[in-house]
Amino acid sequence: MDRLAIATFAVGRPEVGHPLSKRLQAISAAGFHGAEIRIEDLEQTAAIRAGRAATDRITSWKEDTKAFEQLKDAAIETYNQARGLGLEVVSLCPLMLFDGLKDGELRAKRLEEAKRWVELASLLHAKHLQIPASWLPYEQFDPSLTPADLAALADIARAHNPQVDIAFEFTAWSTEVYNVQRCVETVQTASRPNISVCLDTFHIGRDLLDPFSPTNLPPDHLSIAPSVLSSLSSSPSHLFSLFQISDALLLNPPFPHHSIYSGPDPSFPPFLQWSRKGRIFPYENPDGVCLLPIAAMIKRVRAAGFEGWWSFETFEASSWETDDNTPTRISQRAMKSWRKLLDEAAK
Repeated sequence: MDRLAIATFAVGRPEVGHPLSKRLQAISAAGFHGAEIRIEDLEQTAAIRAGRAATDRITSWKEDTKAFEQLKDAAIETYNQARGLGLEVVSLCPLMLFDGLKDGELRAKRLEEAKRWVELASLLHAKHLQIPASWLPYEQFDPSLTPADLAALADIARAHNPQVDIAFEFTAWSTEVYNVQRCVETVQTASRPNISVCLDTFHIGRDLLDPFSPTNLPPDHLSIAPSVLSSLSSSPSHLFSLFQISDALLLNPPFPHHSIYSGPDPSFPPFLQWSRKGRIFPYENPDGVCLLPIAAMIKRVRAAGFEGWWSFETFEASSWETDDNTPTRISQRAMKSWRKLLDEAAK
């Protein structure tokens, strides 16, 4: 049976006051089997437990011991609620800009911070701690350090009870690890049994998208697509643990004229700008089209023997709506999208 999850922030943002408890209830009621928890969810839950508003967060936990204890309590409460709703916690995410830091002092500091992430993930009984590959410039980033960083954290995570697995994700804007092959090679070099590859349709489709094109597609996308899809079936599927799903919002007009474009910024590249505000559920673009061949991607990884979690991870405008029914409405839309994907992948 397919195990289907959704990211909690996809069904309602904590920043506008949707409590995690309500979002988990909506996710369970829609028929999902699991949820991906974002660190902001625990920060919000800790604030609510402290008598603060649902729009507040406790963010000082990385340095402050008392605040960290509050987040640990929030993690335990979240796990208990998820279990009571029949949901598994699939991941805690995202531990960003962790790997390959050239600055030795900063690298050691990030590892100490990452230990707290692992502890929270273990208290959540999360299967994975999700880590996107770094997008720092080479002046600050040395890719040769990445496997050792992942291995060190994986050893720490494996010592916990319950154990936590590291799900390493390539992204469309990562400096070095930006496709399936490079991510697989990095995980194989790290060589730990609890490190795996997190796949994401938006990032897999990097070479099939162009935010500056009127069609949002590069002129050679049809000739490139077969090689993109073959990277999924030719890689060792046992390394794939999590497959995140979203389509790209059709940009009309394209960058630089679209409202979600904030201008040239090396720290906030175009694909990252598109990702933060324009990743939608499949078949929700105008006329019900998908910019990305998501059903074909699903078919390829299934044929290769994928046995991990499927999970929707979207970033789009409706999650910022403030009415109380937002989590229910979005969870139902996501399930409708999943059923359509299954129908298309079966063809």
